[in-house]
Amino acid sequence: MSDNLSESLFKPQVLKRETSTLSNAKASQLQVVPHSTHGAWYRLLRRQLWAWQGVPALGTEALLSQIAVCQKTRTSELLDTVAGYQPGNWTYEWTQRAVHHQTKAKLAAEEGNSERAYDQHRIAFHCASIASFPHYRGDDSAASAQVIAHTNFVSAVAHHGTIYRQIKVPYEGRFISCNLLLPDTDSVKPVVVVSGSVDSIQSDYWPFYEKFLGPAGFAMLTVDIPGCGSNSRWHLKQDSTQLHMAVLNHLKNVPWVDSERVAMLGYRFGGNLAIRVGFLAPMQLKAIITIGSPVDHVYSSVQAFHDLPQMMRDCLANRFGEDSSYEDKLFYSARSLSLKTQGLLGSGKIQAPVLAMIIEDDELCPAQDAQLISSVSRCCEMKTLKNTQITDRLSGALNEATLWLQKHL
Repeated sequence: MSDNLSESLFKPQVLKRETSTLSNAKASQLQVVPHSTHGAWYRLLRRQLWAWQGVPALGTEALLSQIAVCQKTRTSELLDTVAGYQPGNWTYEWTQRAVHHQTKAKLAAEEGNSERAYDQHRIAFHCASIASFPHYRGDDSAASAQVIAHTNFVSAVAHHGTIYRQIKVPYEGRFISCNLLLPDTDSVKPVVVVSGSVDSIQSDYWPFYEKFLGPAGFAMLTVDIPGCGSNSRWHLKQDSTQLHMAVLNHLKNVPWVDSERVAMLGYRFGGNLAIRVGFLAPMQLKAIITIGSPVDHVYSSVQAFHDLPQMMRDCLANRFGEDSSYEDKLFYSARSLSLKTQGLLGSGKIQAPVLAMIIEDDELCPAQDAQLISSVSRCCEMKTLKNTQITDRLSGALNEATLWLQKHL
């Protein structure tokens, strides 16, 4: 991390644009929604997920309380909309916490305590990712936080003993940057390409490898969706898998993985992409796994789309390069993400076997989407996950996914 960046992270900057205003011209009109599951916050508070990733829960609650009681100017009624990069601002507070753990990690490394250095770097990169969340293009403070996240991610992986390679895939005169994780380089490994939700970045999926795929002997390659993270220079559009196709075509040039044994695991929106790749490039994938992945309803139903939390609609607008205040235009763009609208669902069968995991009473991937997914492959296994705590649900899903991959990859 450069000295200039480090200095800017600690120096408040009152004139920085507030995140909720970046993709919504009407952000100042946002109000607390009574009885809402996300309360008085703009961002979706993924407490359980963050705890599952290893971020200490008590520290999270203390930090959220600090943001909530801040008396500085906000751009709306919502608690996490403190304007400027300064105390009380979401990105500022989480960045300070990330740097705090980074400092602890460096001290541990100097003392020769690699295990503690790993643990502190891991907390640091997750905190930095939360600082950037929901990772809007055009958010300079979030972009700086992503640099901290990546720096600490690389350090954490090194202390963990996992082999890391950054894969640069040439595309349209630039490069798609992917993280490749390997248990060793003694032999080429079957590789699982992982992509996630519209509000996540690559480092968020480290637990997928650390706890499940790595111990099973798989390599894991993460790819940001278009419009997000390292792929923010490209807009999301109907051809949503353009970057993933380029990555898959490039795998034959990566010496550490077996390009003939490739699976794709998609969490939430990433599963939509995985199914699309399965239809468009049937010879590229040996297996596909989706977890709670919306393929039609939320993109084709006006009411379902309107019922999405404001942050999720803003997030899609940001990925498309649009303004969510133009609701009709945004819905029209979102319709292009429906695999049914694209004519893929019902048009044929994916050759690769599919394991589709559906979350009970899920608003993003309801029963009608589950029915559509069940028919995408001649070998499609459906699994319903109980709507319990995400820590149990996600761990159970990934454990089952790993066992399934060992049979099919």
